Amino acid sequence: MMAIFVNGELRGFANPAITPGEDRLGDKVYFILKVYGNENEVSSFTNFDLKYYSCNLRQLFNCSWQYPFEAEKVYGVDYDLNVFLMDGSTKYPKAGNLCVKFKSSENGDLQLHEGDKLAVFVGDECRRVITVDDEMEDDEEVSFKAFLSKDEELATLRYYSFWDDVVLTFKETFKLKSNSVTNLDVHL
Repeated sequence: MMAIFVNGELRGFANPAITPGEDRLGDKVYFILKVYGNENEVSSFTNFDLKYYSCNLRQLFNCSWQYPFEAEKVYGVDYDLNVFLMDGSTKYPKAGNLCVKFKSSENGDLQLHEGDKLAVFVGDECRRVITVDDEMEDDEEVSFKAFLSKDEELATLRYYSFWDDVVLTFKETFKLKSNSVTNLDVHL
């Protein structure tokens, strides 16, 4: 079920309108929500919370933003809501932010390409995988969130090069800390 809250108040909810496999939509699930408002909210910035409850996982996920509330306006969210499946779980109750700066080595011939993946591992357990070009802030830097079971954990990076069809495991370990940013320089 999907629900929308405006300034903490429930304003609309829905079950999936189109489910996976229907009309050749692949694995996407679509929800159609009507959000009810008050006259005094029109044209002012409003706090929206989109909440998704997964019956199978028995878990609630949240996405928040601010947007001007306008009457008779139709909004389309034309992007995938990436539900962090581990966020708030009992196994991974914490998260840390990672900022990776890629640097070319003199003898390195690996280059970043569209479709490459970067993963954070704690031991042999993957804590987050991203597509590098989707998360790039500039030509050589990527920032994202990884999940932790405690405040500090030793982690490593693995990089999958789509172009070269190779997986690189970086031997250097680093401390991933909850509620803080860990900056890393990665030499390719």
